[in-house]
Formats: sequence, structure tokens, C-alpha cells
Amino acid sequence: MELFREKEDCCGCSACMSICPVGAITMKSDAHGFEYPYIDEKKCIDCGRCRSVCPLNNQEGKGEKKDLKAFAVKNRDENIRRNSSSGGVFYELAKDIIQRGGTVYGACFDEDFQVLHLRGESLGDVCKMQGSKYVQSNLAGIFKSVKEDLMADKTVLFTGCPCQVDGLKQYLKDCKKDGLVTCDLICHGVNSPRVWKDYLAYISRKRKIQNIYFRDKLWGWHEFSMKIQMNQKEYLESPSYDFFFQAFFSSFILRNSCFSCKYANLYRKSDITIGDFWGIEHVFPEFDDDKGVSLVLVNTPEGQEYFSHISENVIVVETEIEDCMQPSLRNPVKRPNNYDKFWEDYLDRGFAFICKKYLGGGLKGKIRKLIKKALIKTGLWNQVKRLVHK
Repeated sequence: MELFREKEDCCGCSACMSICPVGAITMKSDAHGFEYPYIDEKKCIDCGRCRSVCPLNNQEGKGEKKDLKAFAVKNRDENIRRNSSSGGVFYELAKDIIQRGGTVYGACFDEDFQVLHLRGESLGDVCKMQGSKYVQSNLAGIFKSVKEDLMADKTVLFTGCPCQVDGLKQYLKDCKKDGLVTCDLICHGVNSPRVWKDYLAYISRKRKIQNIYFRDKLWGWHEFSMKIQMNQKEYLESPSYDFFFQAFFSSFILRNSCFSCKYANLYRKSDITIGDFWGIEHVFPEFDDDKGVSLVLVNTPEGQEYFSHISENVIVVETEIEDCMQPSLRNPVKRPNNYDKFWEDYLDRGFAFICKKYLGGGLKGKIRKLIKKALIKTGLWNQVKRLVHK
């Protein structure tokens, strides 16, 4: 049984592993750190169920677009919004499900700060899922757990990347789905768990990591920063100078399938899509207080009903689709011309080397970083930004 020919034909959603009736499929990491399914031919019974649920093999047209509605949204609770990457919508969506006795699935950190999906039954669990985690999450056992909850008549919210949502729906296509609400993210692409692990080792220098915030808002929502709290030390860096964000924004550490992503458009497979409302300052400047605004796309009637449940806890402004379009809603990110060379150097020379060669880790980068930090400390950074953007 062959699941795919090229690595770009696998998004790593694990639907194939989850559906296999004889446990013949396991997910294993490749040299880049991304998981791919491997089949034990001795166990395989050639039933074809794995191929039937693969979202990238599936040719069932595109998702929903009819009557698509778009909203700019802010949580009324400033503490919730402060602890969220954008406007704090996910927390309210998840809280509604928890208060109705349901379960929520979303990405969180494990004890080593690697990213995996968690089944949540409390607001404490929801807090673990808050905030962006720009690393491909491990979904081991999650699809089966969602199915068990649905069979037990629980209401379930599943949140993930578009390919993960589609993978789950393919896995459940012959099952009872009453009570399932799906929420996908406006996704630029998923990053390598291996690079993330190496990055943390590089930054922490063997110090114990206590907390990580990909999108800390100390300098505002528009000027978010990577924040890593360690014992006796705190790392706080702008994406312009943080090595992980530079690699991410340069698309060097994205999964191969992200470059041909079939979900980077308005045809969504989910009930609701959430993300940052970048550009809100041009559309509704009075709505932008630099504390975070979420973009919410309501894709289905079920999504509209569900979204209405949280209306009392959020401030909502409806917007035209063309006014809120984000790059990842138009087309997939482009594969860098030197993507293969980057990985060749990474595997041969390691993380520190690629920081210097590709990510501004040399002397010039250090000088730029020191200048920016000095401007921030003296309160001149915002003035410089305004001059640059004039």
C-alpha cells in the first residue's frame, strides 16, 4: 500500500494512522523533524481505508464559501485579550463548549515545550491552548478521542490547522458528527518540530524553561515579541531578530506540503475560521487599540449559530470580505529557491551555523538588534517607526 509518492503530498494529519483497523501505520519523524506515516507491510491487509481518508488525496471539491461572513472581534475582558495572540476569540468559543459540558481540542505545550494537541474539559485546559504555537502539533490519539466523545453525545470543539480539520472530518465521514464544531486557523504554514527543539536548546543554554509566549504584547499587538521565561533569565525578542521567527517568515522551516496548500483560500472545511485581523488600522482605525483584534470567518450555518453564543462577551464589527483578506487566504506561501540548500546546511552544520548564514546571526544582525533595543529603552522606537512608515 502506497499512501503518497512525494512528501509534499502528505500534511501529517495522522488520519490514515487513526483509521487503520489493524494498527499497521505509525507516524515517524523524518530528518527535518516532520512526521510521516509508515506502513508495516506485514500487518497491512490492503483495505484501502488509509487512502480513503487522506485529505490531500480527497477530491471532494472545495469547502464552504456560500454566505461567508467576516467579523472583527475583540474580547471584552482585557485580561483574556492580553493572554491571547490576537483578540481573544478562541477562549470564548472554548469556554462556551466547556460550560455546556463538552470537550475542547487544541494545541498546547508538553513539559518539554514541544507542541501537541490536548483534550480539554476545563477552563484551565483552555488556558493551556491559548496563544499561537507556530510548530506542527502531534495529533497521536486525538482523532479517536474526538470520535469517542461524539459517540458519547458530547459537544466537541476541535481547533487546528485547516489540513488537520479536514483530516478529522475525513476520518469521521462515516461516523456520527452531531455535536462537532470545527474551527481552523488562518495558517501561514507549519514549522519543523526539530528546528523548534534545537532553537530552544540554543536560546536556553541548558537553563530550565518555565514559560513560552510566541506573541507577547509587551510592545503591543503590532510589535509582538517572542518571550521565553527561564530561571534567572528572560528572553524577549522582536520577530525581526528572533532566529525562529526569521526562519518561519523566510519559509525555510515549513513542511513541504505547505507550499502547495489547497486550503490557502476562502473555501474552508471548518465551521469557523479565526486569525489576526492584520490591516484593521486601515479598515476600522477606531477599533484598533494595539491590544489585538481577531478576524473571524463564519463559514457554515452551524458556525453562525455557534458564534452567536459568545456575542455578549465580545465586541463585534461585521466587515466586507475584501477588506479583511490576509495573504494566507489568497494563496500558499512560496517555496524559497534555496530551501534545499538551507536543509542541507542545517543537517550538515547545525542550528548555530544556519543562524549566521541565513538568519542575520552575524555581526550586522547583532548591531541592528542592539540599536533597536537602545531605541526601545529610550522610548524613541515608536517615533522611528512612524517616520519609516510615512
